[in-house]
Order: sequence, then structure tokens, then C-alpha cells
Amino acid sequence: MNRSWLTLALPLLLTACGNGTPTPGTPDTQKPVVTLSAPEQAALNSSVKVVAEATDNVGVKAVRFYVGEELVATDTTAPYELPLDLKQSGLLTLRAVAVDTSGNESEPATRTVRVGEGDFEAPMLVFSGPKSVQTTAPVEFTVSATDDRGVARVEFYEGGTKLATVTQAPYVLTRSFTLADRGQHTYRAVAYDAAGNKAESTYTFNVALSDNMDLERPTLTLDVPLQAITVPGEYKLGFSASDNVGVVRLDVQLVAETARGKEVKSFTLTQSSGQLPLPVTRELNGTYTLTVTAYDASGNSARQMAIFKVMIP
Repeated sequence: MNRSWLTLALPLLLTACGNGTPTPGTPDTQKPVVTLSAPEQAALNSSVKVVAEATDNVGVKAVRFYVGEELVATDTTAPYELPLDLKQSGLLTLRAVAVDTSGNESEPATRTVRVGEGDFEAPMLVFSGPKSVQTTAPVEFTVSATDDRGVARVEFYEGGTKLATVTQAPYVLTRSFTLADRGQHTYRAVAYDAAGNKAESTYTFNVALSDNMDLERPTLTLDVPLQAITVPGEYKLGFSASDNVGVVRLDVQLVAETARGKEVKSFTLTQSSGQLPLPVTRELNGTYTLTVTAYDASGNSARQMAIFKVMIP
């Protein structure tokens, strides 16, 4: 057998059956893999050990440790460890990145440590609403927010402009749009708990009002006493609405604030006018607020409110 042929074939065969390391001349592009271990809870002013485990097809050169976005240490020798003194309460975000001998960096491994006692948990929220607005009637954008100790408020923004603050559920933002609002909008909701922790979410939608759609709102007229009622008896509160297309619904609400407390009466009519009987006695002295909202067939709406007093001597 030709000995020189065997001498040449042997190293070629060994190279083909290699152990996973890059072939000489081939760049190493494989990233290291790193995991991170740390306690979930720790006492304020205590010390903890953060441990990273890193592997690579060629070799790990170092592991970088971050607290938040700040690089606090680099360990070049296994076991890769970071001793940490906890001087401030709150949620501490730890991150480790491994670097191999070719300069490839791993995906970061993260852990969160709760330091000390207190509420550090941010609320959770889901922002929802219509994806396309095709009416000038009021539309609702809703936030479903939860927190381990309770939600304090939800703030709504468009850009840097605050639109509303809602302090109790349901967390609803009601908005109306005109032709001038056509196009894409992004609203932002920020939920806060009592400790000041916050979380936010955005919602993007499109206002798609048509040039030839009915944008005319109904017109409302309320018939209520212009001066205080001073004589007992039964009065009638009147209301009527008109529209270029037609009124399809009236939402009526009467709020009475008297010595008996606050009473609210609400009902809906599928007609364009109506009356609300109001029996009045001295015991019912107080302030009355009548609010009527009219809707047309295109979803346009108009609202009118009137306030009057009952002052029977």
C-alpha cells in the first residue's frame, strides 16, 4: 500500500470528524450561553452572592455583571460570581452577559431581587377600545388594571397632553371625534398604585370618518323651572330633540340632592320627546339636575343639562 497516501489521508479524516471547534480559518460566530442565579427576596443592608454559569463551544473569556443598566463587575474566572451589598430598598434588576474568546456576546440573563419590605409591585393593565372610529358619537377606551394592593388611579394621555384621570374602576376614557381628527392616534394609559409604582400601555386606533356621512348632532330643548320652586305640587319636566335624520333615543337622568341624600333616577326613551313628573313637597327641598342625551340614527349625540332648586318655605 502507498504509505505517502495514508500519511495524507489520516489528518484529512481527523479534520472531518472534528470535535465542534471552528475549522482553522473559519470565524467563530457561536454565542455563549449564560444563566444567572440570585435570591428573589433579600433584607435591606444584607449581602448576597449573584452567580452566573456560562458555556461556549470554544471558551468563555469573561462574564459581565450589571445592576440596572450599570456595569458593576467583570469576572474572568469560573465560578463567575458577584458579591452584592444591598443598601437601598426596592426592586433590583440584575443582568449577566457572557463573552467568549472570539468576542461573541451571549443574550443577557436577568433576575429581579426584592430588597427590603414594602410595595414594589407595579400594577398590571390591559388597554382596549375600537380599532376604527367611524362615528361622531362618543366612544369608550377602557383600561383593565389590577395591583396586589390596589390601583390608585389611571391617567390617559395623547402625546404629552393629559386627557383624563380616573380614580376608580371602571377606568374609562370617553371621547368624541370630528372630521379634523381623521387619521391615526395613539393613546397612553398609566396606572398607579398607592405606593407610586406605575405601569403603562399604549393603544393605537384610526379615526375614519367619511366626508359624506351624517355628522350633524341632534338639537335639544329642556323645559324646567327657571326660578326656584316655592309652591308644593306636581310639576312636569319636559324635554324634546330634533335632528336632520331622526332622533332614535333619549337618555334621561334626574339627580336630586335633598335632606334625604342623593337620589338618581335614570331611564331611556325611544322617541324624540317626553315629560318627567316631579312631585314637590317641603321635605324635598334641594338641588335638582336634569341631564338629557339625544342620539340620532348615525350615532351622533348631543347632551344638555339644567339645574333648578326647590325652596318651599
